[in-house]
Amino acid sequence: NYNMILKIKNNLREYEVALEGVNQWCGENIIKKNNIINMLCKYFSKSKYMEYDEIASDIFLENEVVGRNYYNVYLVQSREQMISELKLGKNTLMMKYVLDKISINFDVSIELEQVKDILIKIYEILNATAFNEFQNIKLDFENSKLLEIIQQSIITYKDGKDIHYLSNYELVLNYLKLVKGIEMNSGGQALVIMNNIDHLLYDGEYKKIYLEAEKMYATHNIGFVFGISIDGYCVVNKNNINSITIINDQEIILPEYDKIVEFIENNYPINVNVTEDWILSNIKMCIQKIGKENSSIELSSEIILTMINKTLLINSNRRFKTNSIELNFINNN
Repeated sequence: NYNMILKIKNNLREYEVALEGVNQWCGENIIKKNNIINMLCKYFSKSKYMEYDEIASDIFLENEVVGRNYYNVYLVQSREQMISELKLGKNTLMMKYVLDKISINFDVSIELEQVKDILIKIYEILNATAFNEFQNIKLDFENSKLLEIIQQSIITYKDGKDIHYLSNYELVLNYLKLVKGIEMNSGGQALVIMNNIDHLLYDGEYKKIYLEAEKMYATHNIGFVFGISIDGYCVVNKNNINSITIINDQEIILPEYDKIVEFIENNYPINVNVTEDWILSNIKMCIQKIGKENSSIELSSEIILTMINKTLLINSNRRFKTNSIELNFINNN
């Protein structure tokens, strides 16, 4: 079960969000969601607050103040950001991963000596041909910088093509594998935040990434937050439902599945066969609007949508039919 609650306090108010394992932060108030994520990332980045920053004065986990070193946070907000981190550069994640692997897993001293011998021969030829006219100067290299050859390497797509040929799905998957490789021996607690994941992946691709995230949490204790705002995109099942936070006018952490079943059975306007499929499908389709004022879809809008889609030969059939009692409930509330 997911039951860890993160409380974020700033000078204006307190926010509560679910944060254990693989979390999905839903809701249509994208501005507030982004603010919460930015406060979270800034707090754990340990960087100095600027005057213009929205400051999280304290963050609590299970009512205990969490230090700014508690999480190593990896924030992803765009395709280009992932491409940059997958390249070899001065401060990229891929460079950190490669250098860590060399220092921990590989002894390349013999190979480096062989490279050194080859370079000595090359420089002898250069000095004999290009620098023979100069007096008391020659071309040379520093042994200590031999590893910089690796740092000048490039990461490519298969067949040597540019890394930009990677699909969004391939980028996300490789980024997660990179984080796993870095965190494998770090001894820290990592948190990967992928904001607006629904702007990068189709829903079928996201489901695969969600399963991969669950595996990474189970095997490497790497936590996840996926920011989502598109209807029907969130992964909803009996086991993960109370790891879902909805950020709208209010922040709502969904309760356990059994409590949702009980609430619906006690409050639904007609006797309905409350199957697991019926509940999860309907929760999935309305989850982005929970806790938002004036969020109901007008029946007339639904009719117009159906009319237009029918003209476009697009199927608008509803899985679950609505009767007159249900319509009266909507009209009277």
